[in-house]
Order: sequence, then structure tokens, then C-alpha cells
Amino acid sequence: MRIIDERETLRWLSARELLDSSGQPSFSGFHQAICSPIPVDSGHKTALSRAIVSFFDADEEALLWIDEFKIWPSAEDWYLFNGFRQFLGEPGSLSEKPGHIFSKNDLDAVGSLVAMVLYFCSGAILFSPAKGLAIRISHDEFIDIYVRDQKDAPIITEKLKPFLESGEKHQKQ
Repeated sequence: MRIIDERETLRWLSARELLDSSGQPSFSGFHQAICSPIPVDSGHKTALSRAIVSFFDADEEALLWIDEFKIWPSAEDWYLFNGFRQFLGEPGSLSEKPGHIFSKNDLDAVGSLVAMVLYFCSGAILFSPAKGLAIRISHDEFIDIYVRDQKDAPIITEKLKPFLESGEKHQKQ
């Protein structure tokens, strides 16, 4: 795993044509497969994080960008989060280096990072170039999953249905 700053993260996204004209992550060309509340139960969040990273089993290079944090301080544990990143070899803060380039060999570590994003009510974006998959985890506790090929939507929905409040696509209230 390589942990990178925001500028490098944006460059990675741009090289894969995943930014809009204003330089923001873009899901154009993707189809929404899931829009669901994130489960409240920590066990479900752990299972959901494992299910999410299982979609990256073919990637030689994918991205986890933790882009929403320090929004709900009472839900966060920075000692735990920073300690884990130090274990991964990153002494810098999340503010300094929010991007994580990873491969299929890093899925256990990425799963732990995604679990902490879910536990701490943070937000993140994951992109799988190999599978044409984009995942948006929002600090407002929703998850949106997008696929380039619409035929992949039912497969992803079926795999995640046991871990989400509702396996069906629906709109935020």
C-alpha cells in the first residue's frame, strides 16, 4: 500500500478520467447500484467493510480516499486510527495524506481502514479500475455504489444485501 497526499490522489483519479471539469470525483459513465443507509450495528459495519473490500480482489492498483473526517468528533478515535496508519508505515496525518493506493494483496489492511471509516462516521471514496466500481461512503451514514457495467449491479446488490439496512436502491430523504 502506498499512502499519498490529496494532490497525488487527484492526479491518480484524473489519469483514470474519474474527475469532472471542476476537479471533483465524478461518477459519470457509472450506474447507481445501491443507495442505502449504513447499518448502525458495529458487527454489521465490520461485515460490510469485509464485503466491500472483497470487490477489489482483482485490482493491481485501486484507491481509497478518506475525504470526510473530523465531522463527528464524538464518534472518532484518532489514537486508534493514527496508530493503525503508523503500523502501515505512515507517520503523517490523514489531513496530510488522505489517499491510499492499494492492491489485492492489501485487502486486510484496507478492510480495517474502511471499517474505521464506517465506525467513525467519516466519508471515503473507493475506485476499482479492474471492476469498474465506485463506492461512496458518506459521513451522513449512507453508502452509494456505482458500476460501469449495469449487469454488475444485481451481483453487487445481492452480495451486500445481508449487510445493509435495505438491499434495495432508494433515495436519501
